Amino acid sequence: MMMWLKGTIDFQVPLHWYNAAGNTALWGIIGQSGAVKIQARNATNVAQASATWDTTAWHHVAGTYDGAVVRLYVDGALADSARLRGPLRTDVDAVQMGGWNGPDVGFDDVRIYDVCLDPPAIEAAAAAPVVENSLAAHAALAVHTGFVARIKAAMLEQAVIIGQAVLAMESPSAIDKSRLILAQSSLADPVSYGSRFSWAVACDPDVDVTVDDAAVVQKVVAAWNLIAGVSV
Repeated sequence: MMMWLKGTIDFQVPLHWYNAAGNTALWGIIGQSGAVKIQARNATNVAQASATWDTTAWHHVAGTYDGAVVRLYVDGALADSARLRGPLRTDVDAVQMGGWNGPDVGFDDVRIYDVCLDPPAIEAAAAAPVVENSLAAHAALAVHTGFVARIKAAMLEQAVIIGQAVLAMESPSAIDKSRLILAQSSLADPVSYGSRFSWAVACDPDVDVTVDDAAVVQKVVAAWNLIAGVSV
């Protein structure tokens, strides 16, 4: 299996085969304490190979098991391995993808194979460019629950700041009045206006779900005049 990942992998499940009765990941890519891991279980034992990385960049992650060794590859290179003998457990209830119990993580181009890929094949996959549908990516981000919540919080914070600043002016300009109207409207209807800001920020090519809070605030501030309908 392989995928592209970005972010802090902390008690999260990008992709795994799961046994609900035992609350157990049988085989797959998981995250624990900031490390990405490939985990495999046979009838009696579990093996994990793990690695850490720069959480601000996208990384290609692949895991293989050849019946004797579990291997984890990051960006096409072998990062870690662990020994395990015999067939993997088959008491699988479901394949789970995107189960999060921590900070947001981005993932893309998930692939599952019915053979154990060799190192050259994994290296080639990591080197191949991912063709991303930008419109689909923007649309998914604009309605992402965690992303929208952060955008809305930044919007409301700025609404108070901008509103107080304009109300304190003796002779606000037409632009300032438009910015004030947007601030008041945002406070009165945060759901609708939060959606507008989410779409505006999500269409920024430099933004994805892992964008930090400081950048979120900057993007909301930058979008204020656009949504207020004023030119500067």
